Amino acid sequence: MNHKKQEQELKSAKGFQIKIFACSDHHFYHRNIIKYANRPFDVDDEDAVQQNAKLIINRHNSIVTNDDVVLMIGDLSAGLRYNSNNVDNFKELLKLLNGRKILIRGNHDYEPDEFYLDAGFESVYEYLEIDEFFISHYPCYESRWICTQEKEHLNIINKDNCKYVIHGHIHNKNPNDWEPDGLQRINVCIDYKPNNYYPLELNIPKIQKYFKNLKF
Repeated sequence: MNHKKQEQELKSAKGFQIKIFACSDHHFYHRNIIKYANRPFDVDDEDAVQQNAKLIINRHNSIVTNDDVVLMIGDLSAGLRYNSNNVDNFKELLKLLNGRKILIRGNHDYEPDEFYLDAGFESVYEYLEIDEFFISHYPCYESRWICTQEKEHLNIINKDNCKYVIHGHIHNKNPNDWEPDGLQRINVCIDYKPNNYYPLELNIPKIQKYFKNLKF
C-alpha cells in the first residue's frame, strides 16, 4: 500500500471528515474572460492574466486541503489550442491547486485524459450522476443556446428523474432568474457573485457519502 493511500485510510478510520467542493470556469490564460465576466482586473494590464490566476489559486487553497475532494466542473482554461507555449505551464499551474481533483469536462477542456491525470487529477468524466444529483459543466436548460452535449445530458436527467443540476458554464448569471422547468440548479462558477472566486462546499449528505466510499 502506498503512503498516501495508507494515510487516507487511517484518517477515515479515525472518523476524519473530508470536505467536498465544486468549482468551474477558471479560464486560466484567457485574457478576455476578465472583461466578459467582469473580473476585478484591468484587461489591458500586462499582468492581468497572472493576477487573475493568483487570486483564484490563493482563494482555492485557503479553504481546500489536499485531503478534500474538488469537482472541477469544466473550462479550466481557454485558448490553449492556439498557444502551445502555455500547455506545459498550464499543467504545472493545475498542480498548485489543493485537493483530490476530479475533472468534469467543459467545452474548453480539449486535452486528452492523460494530460489532466499527469497534472494531478484523479479522474476525468463527461458528467457524474449521484442519486438525484446530476453534475455537468452545462446547466442543462432548454433554450436557444443549448448545445448538443447539453441536450444529451438533459435527456439523461429526464430519463433518470434527476432533481438537481450542479453545473458551471454560465459564469455570473443566476439560474434562479430563469423560467422554472422543475430542476433545481447549483451554479458553482467562480464568477457567480455568491461564490466570490472560491470553490463552493457541497454539504450534501448523498454526495459526501458517495465520495467517502469511493476508492481513488
